[in-house]
Amino acid sequence: MEHGSREIIALEWNSHISYKKEREDFLVVDEEYKIFVVADGVGRIKNEKGEYPYPSPAKMASKVASEAITESLKGGKDMKRAFANGNEAVKKLNEEIGLWENHDYLVNDFAGTVGVAAVEKENKIEYGYIGDCGIAHFSASGDLLWHSDDDVAAARPGFPPMEGEPAFAQASQKVNERFIKVRRDFRNNPTASHKTFGVLTGEDTALEYVKMGSLTYRPGDVIVIYSDGISPFILEDIEFQKLLFIGNKEEMRKYVDERSSKKEHYGEKTIIVLRK
Repeated sequence: MEHGSREIIALEWNSHISYKKEREDFLVVDEEYKIFVVADGVGRIKNEKGEYPYPSPAKMASKVASEAITESLKGGKDMKRAFANGNEAVKKLNEEIGLWENHDYLVNDFAGTVGVAAVEKENKIEYGYIGDCGIAHFSASGDLLWHSDDDVAAARPGFPPMEGEPAFAQASQKVNERFIKVRRDFRNNPTASHKTFGVLTGEDTALEYVKMGSLTYRPGDVIVIYSDGISPFILEDIEFQKLLFIGNKEEMRKYVDERSSKKEHYGEKTIIVLRK
């Protein structure tokens, strides 16, 4: 799709995790208001029967947060207030599905989401993000000028080891203890002595992790808004970086499809590419 001299490409890839029945990322492209949002609902673990929740609270969280952030920005709210409203929408969701007063950091953990939002205003991009969703800025010459921080990756070296168990699987007591420690001690815990990260769960402390700023968007530049599943392609893959400038939607989809499987890059992926 094109908007004046600016082109927008939005793409979604499904997960290769077979037990997930729906996407937990959520995407908003509002061309009228020039608002772009990507949210990534935080994956759950299976219950005692080995069942992954459906419908997924992670999908619900990414959806309600994205919609609340979008509506706030459309209404003229600043980015800080938009994320506060997104966080409040997730709190309301947790109350409605019975998790706010009854969470255990395991199967009944808070529904939550990370996310990134951007608003285009003439030659500026105003942005906000939390967690490991991100935004990247490439110059017209193809150089990666800047990308947002990944606070989850920064905190991960301090996590207890996974002991080789698959992600989001109902597993041993030791693995369950790991989930509890990460969610209780590393998530939305800004007073901890170790590195921590934020997730929109409805907790007030989540908002301390929202980072905001703006960048100048020049002719020939490319802005990329994304969920973490595709970040290795955006930040490390030179061939994919070229496609961000000259590739069409089908070429970009095919390139990622051919390099994703149950063993590698298996998570779902969402991307919005803005070409000036």
